[in-house]
Amino acid sequence: IPKMLPQLDVTNLSIIGSRIKRLTNIKNKGILLRVMHGDIYSGTRLKKFGMTESDTCPRCGESEDINHQIMNCPYTKVIWDIVSFITGIPHSNLSTILGNDIRHNKASLALNAEIIKILLAIDRPTQNQGQIILKILERLSYMEKGVSKYECKQLIKQLNTHLTFAGSS
Repeated sequence: IPKMLPQLDVTNLSIIGSRIKRLTNIKNKGILLRVMHGDIYSGTRLKKFGMTESDTCPRCGESEDINHQIMNCPYTKVIWDIVSFITGIPHSNLSTILGNDIRHNKASLALNAEIIKILLAIDRPTQNQGQIILKILERLSYMEKGVSKYECKQLIKQLNTHLTFAGSS
């Protein structure tokens, strides 16, 4: 049995797993399942296996475990706040990011998978977080079967409204 992350409620793993398995994009499905099972190379794992000398986060300098990398880094918190704003789904813990919320649909779950892929990328994004999410939403309608163009356009519209509002203040 794989070592699960402490933030995941074991009773909800089957619900989360079934939602993830409904995704058709294999990369999105794969990354969410790897996160669910704790199979992500963060700074602490890389140091443990002798692949790096430091376990610090390249964004903020704190110790980097999987929870920090995906949820607790100040950089990632901003991204999840934007995603929460446009989807209406709170992203307070890893369980809700992976799909343990009745409001998750294919579009929001695929969006979360794409963001996690960016957060785990070696080259840390230097763009504005809102612009990163906007580019992801523009790709989703043709990457994930079952994610309607209407859903993506609605999310893009909400994000553009948020970015316009944030830029004017």
